[in-house]
Amino acid sequence: RASNEVQEGKSLRAVAKSHDICHVTLYRFHKKRLSAAQTLVSRLEALQCHFTWDLDLSRSLLLRCRDKLLDIGTENGNKWLGHIYNLRGFIQYKLGSNEDAQSFFNKATEAFSQIKNTDEGPWLVVNYGNLAWLHHHLGDQAESEAYLSKVNALNKKYPSPSQEELHPEIYAEKAYTLMTFNGDMNLVADYFQRAIEMQPDRWSGTAGMS
Repeated sequence: RASNEVQEGKSLRAVAKSHDICHVTLYRFHKKRLSAAQTLVSRLEALQCHFTWDLDLSRSLLLRCRDKLLDIGTENGNKWLGHIYNLRGFIQYKLGSNEDAQSFFNKATEAFSQIKNTDEGPWLVVNYGNLAWLHHHLGDQAESEAYLSKVNALNKKYPSPSQEELHPEIYAEKAYTLMTFNGDMNLVADYFQRAIEMQPDRWSGTAGMS
């Protein structure tokens, strides 16, 4: 609590005195806490997910894309269902609805598990990254850290086929995201092509999507 008051701009010495704490002890604790927060943010910024893809989105575009995604079937068997829920979650976050965002991100996790018939795989890297960011914004740093750990574990267990490239699952989801937001279609085609080259059996059907 004392550290929070310092964070709000109150005098460190005054806060220490009001809580009957040594100001040196409070200073060290506050400095350590700030360092941990900065480390967490730097790790979040290194993730590959919707929160880090530098998407320039106006509110009107977000609303149009939200409505467009509502028209896409969400029945079982749609291989893009997890990606759709991820996108809808991010859109809801950008529109200010954190509760809906979390609900859609959780639906994405469930959809990927059902489609892949497994609870684990590289297709969850973006989804877990989104959840890490969302919990960070919600102030739940412990949960954010937990999802960061899950992302790290997935990256180690399922590395990209090419050390110099992103994982094809990430290229495909990034392409799908840009395509939905009417982004650079040359970039969309490039991302899909990279995914196809690394995993032709999985992504060859996306060649004409862009």
